[in-house]
Amino acid sequence: MQIRLDRDHQLGEIRREETEQVAYIQTTGREQIQQLLTKRGQCETKNDEETCRAGWDVKIEDKRAHYEEQTEIIREERDTEMEHNRVAMEGTLTTVRNTKSNEITTLVQTRSAQLLKITQERDACEGDLESCQDKYDDEVNQVNIRTDEEVERIRLERETVVNNIETERKKHVEIIEIERKTELDQLRAEWKVSCTDKCNVCRETQEELLEKVHKEQEEKLVQIRIRFEDIIRHEQLVTKEQMEIVNVNRKNQIERIYAKKSGCPEVAEKERQTCQFKLETQIIEVREQRDVEIERINSEQETLLEQTHIEYEDKLEVIRVQKTHLMNDLATERTSALEALRTERMKCEEQGQQKVETCTEKIDRQQDTVRTERDEALSVVRINTETDIERVTAIRKAELIQVQAQLEGQLKNIREQRYEQIEKTMRKCEGGRAGGSCPELDCSVCSMV
Repeated sequence: MQIRLDRDHQLGEIRREETEQVAYIQTTGREQIQQLLTKRGQCETKNDEETCRAGWDVKIEDKRAHYEEQTEIIREERDTEMEHNRVAMEGTLTTVRNTKSNEITTLVQTRSAQLLKITQERDACEGDLESCQDKYDDEVNQVNIRTDEEVERIRLERETVVNNIETERKKHVEIIEIERKTELDQLRAEWKVSCTDKCNVCRETQEELLEKVHKEQEEKLVQIRIRFEDIIRHEQLVTKEQMEIVNVNRKNQIERIYAKKSGCPEVAEKERQTCQFKLETQIIEVREQRDVEIERINSEQETLLEQTHIEYEDKLEVIRVQKTHLMNDLATERTSALEALRTERMKCEEQGQQKVETCTEKIDRQQDTVRTERDEALSVVRINTETDIERVTAIRKAELIQVQAQLEGQLKNIREQRYEQIEKTMRKCEGGRAGGSCPELDCSVCSMV
């Protein structure tokens, strides 16, 4: 649906803008910290690590590392839960499509068998002379039979193609998900080998890489689904055009036959009650009933597909919002915890331990300031991104709900029309055969409401 494609495009642009801003902030902060580290390396470090301030500096970085680890846990939970729900949604959508496709196949087979039976009975009518109109009615029936077979062939081919596309999409999604987990595991393993607990820059670099992998793989999953959805939509449009062409050809052929039929002499009322005419009327009614039922099943399918989309998209949005709030709460908690540690660090001077900061203590304090400003800037970007995502999601959801209501209204109208048709038939035939206007009830041609 175009609304979802537009929404996904907007969200993709928002996420790309966030990625660019985050990368700029992280790069700038990394360069500043690297410059400070270079200066720190020039300090005389004798006994520095044993001072009061140095001890609190270590605790500050340990606390920062703790919250980075907790944030990564939440990111991993978010990605896993969202992907699980996406896969579940796709499985449900496939089930709906296959179920409704099978319903149409069963309906077409049942109605085709009924039409064949009535056609054979009509052809076997005894005592009736084939009128001029009967001849052309038979031609119309043959055109309808051939066209119905062609439409059904196109529909079944489309279902096969769509199922193959969905299978291919599932394979690509599974590959991307495996790549995501593998890449994240490799990053964590490399950190354990190449980094130490004392190497804050190494740890932060790994944290940035982990976040980058999460975003890149998430974007891959989104884009691969958009690409395959486009392929499915294109296939459905092509199939619809093919069916329309076949039906236009049917209409043209039948109109030409009716043009010839119009030259037939008027049929007397007595002849209209012939066996052939009655059965020809049944053929028309069965075909109309079949078409109404197919339209109903298609409408039910579209309604169910839209309901499924909305239901699972709501679940995905709940997960995203919950995990975002958890990370925001964690960031707020981290800010308070780090501020408390900095306050304790400042008490070193009050306790009479070294009135003046050493060279390394001064650099460490400056690094902490850079990291704090960096984290605050990142927090602003993420909050603004979240606000934009919620705004776009809410607007598009309202549009999708409106479409859902329209689909349900269409389905309701189809059912009401069908009930009116049944009611008219019952009213017409009330009193049974005594009125002489209705054939004996044949349940084999009753529609499945």
